[in-house]
Amino acid sequence: MNEIITSILRQLENIEEAVEEGDCYDIRAEIHLLGRIIERFFKKSSYEGVLNDADEDNEDLIDKEGRDKDLEKHVKHLVFMIIENMREELKVFGLPGNNDLKIDKSITINNQHTLSQNQTLNISLLKEVLQDSLTGKQYKELTEIVKEEKDTKKASSKIVEKLKSFGSDVASNIVASLITNPHLIIGLF
Repeated sequence: MNEIITSILRQLENIEEAVEEGDCYDIRAEIHLLGRIIERFFKKSSYEGVLNDADEDNEDLIDKEGRDKDLEKHVKHLVFMIIENMREELKVFGLPGNNDLKIDKSITINNQHTLSQNQTLNISLLKEVLQDSLTGKQYKELTEIVKEEKDTKKASSKIVEKLKSFGSDVASNIVASLITNPHLIIGLF
């Protein structure tokens, strides 16, 4: 077991003893210390919610000047339950944060790889269809529009106008080539 886990386990034992022997004011201090341990080593765990419940119930106990023994037992039980669960989790799994980072990195890498492949396929497919459907001069005219016009809305309307100037059959041939391309036909129908 590493030093951090050993230190946490020792502190949990100290908190447990102080709660067992202390009054509602001592319990408040130990709840806050336990909250700091949870915040630092067990972020986003269910321990936070249970500890908040214990803290609220202990505040009710303080309002009653510590005279409600059943409420005191309940608060202590919640704190002891958290400590016992944290102790077991540390012994069996270690610190929670160490494993999470590896999982997040592998997911990010896989998503980026897949996205890059799909974009490359779609761009090369579109380029192939355009080159097959247009003459060299027509293809060159369209690429010049794209290179010169940085505003995509203006570029789009200029491309539509240019395609119309090539004749109605050209635009129809491009659409037909896209729809009947073997790479796309599987996904479309």
